[in-house]
Amino acid sequence: THTTTGATGIGSATGLPAGVTANWSGGTITISGTPTASGVFNYTIPLTGGCGTANATGTITVNANKTVSAASSSPTVCINNAITNITHTTTGATGIGSATGLPAGVTANWSGGTITISGTPTASGVFNYTIPLTGGCGTANATGTITVNAQDAATISYPNAMYCLTDNDATPTIVGITGGTFSSTIGLSINSTSGIIEFGSSTVGTYIVSYTTTGTCPKIATTSVEVSSCTGVEMSSTNNTIRIYPNPTSNILNIEYGANEVEQILMFNVLGEKVLNTKTLNSTLTSLSVKDLTTGIYFVQLLNSSGKIILIQKIAIK
Repeated sequence: THTTTGATGIGSATGLPAGVTANWSGGTITISGTPTASGVFNYTIPLTGGCGTANATGTITVNANKTVSAASSSPTVCINNAITNITHTTTGATGIGSATGLPAGVTANWSGGTITISGTPTASGVFNYTIPLTGGCGTANATGTITVNAQDAATISYPNAMYCLTDNDATPTIVGITGGTFSSTIGLSINSTSGIIEFGSSTVGTYIVSYTTTGTCPKIATTSVEVSSCTGVEMSSTNNTIRIYPNPTSNILNIEYGANEVEQILMFNVLGEKVLNTKTLNSTLTSLSVKDLTTGIYFVQLLNSSGKIILIQKIAIK
């Protein structure tokens, strides 16, 4: 307001911001309204009537509302992969409030008028985020979208973990996304499309088979396969009457020997751990149940009544 004396009214005001007007009543000029433009406005309002010339003058400063730009990008990434930084440019703000809607592993920071969103999302989905600006005039929020795709789901397995060179081809079971490609360490004959292993063309060894999906976010699933020659290795024997069969086996292992030739039977895994210890009870045939043993290579050790090792043979349990 401006208080006047000797005037009877006012003329046209100049310099007021748009949306603001001046009115005179009872000797008082009242300036009011809602400015719709920002800037520094030096106004002049001439008085009318009475003697002489007089003007009401003053200054109105209108600060602009804070603003924020659109996101620099709306990225689509695979889970557990870092996003390319997203930025928003702001004006009139002094900082940001708490962001909402960002995926876990992603954060927002403000510096020098720029919001920077960065990180590695650890959750999948479509994330619509909101980041409120603080300080300055008005209300403004930075908004955008980040899409995080889940990794392909796939596992592979073969019927057995151990095979002999003479075994039939083995076909994998795929749980999840099909249509990927197979590979293995050198020495295993494997079809890259079907994953079928041909043991007759492979060499003895333990192999890691990898299956890589071809989706938006590929996964590499692995499994281990052992290939054995499945042949016995004899150290010494009192005669040639000892037979161990079938080899490989998955249920019963038969050991035949001459009368009073074998008194004790031991079995060890490839780590040297004893998994079986039994007496022969003076028979000429001992049948052992091996169905509860894990698949792999084992060594059967036969001892005579003096505790001397008379034979060691490698067997395969499937």
